[in-house]
Amino acid sequence: MTKIFAPNKQYNGASGGIQFSNGVAECSNPHLIDWFKSRGYVVEEDESVIRAKYIEFVDSLCTYIEQMNDTTEYRNKLLNSSEQDMRIFLYHLEDAQNNKSVKYLIDSIAKNI
Repeated sequence: MTKIFAPNKQYNGASGGIQFSNGVAECSNPHLIDWFKSRGYVVEEDESVIRAKYIEFVDSLCTYIEQMNDTTEYRNKLLNSSEQDMRIFLYHLEDAQNNKSVKYLIDSIAKNI
């Protein structure tokens, strides 16, 4: 379950259809999660969500670079990354998508493996 943190840490009430207690709520609806992100709420996804996104990311990356190399070694290294590294790679993915630069993404990741 994803945790949503309200800007007001003492907020108790409903916002966006979910109930906050002391500024914290839980949500599993991806559309609501994006809605909260777009409004400046801090969103903390649990490890299972991070891992699922990360596996999808690794598979996409390997598909893209398989023309250049054998990706098995890189895929195994990436899938055995720590949760902190997963979060870093996903941050780079979001940044690369915003900049529409796959080369930037690959360069960022190559520095971390």
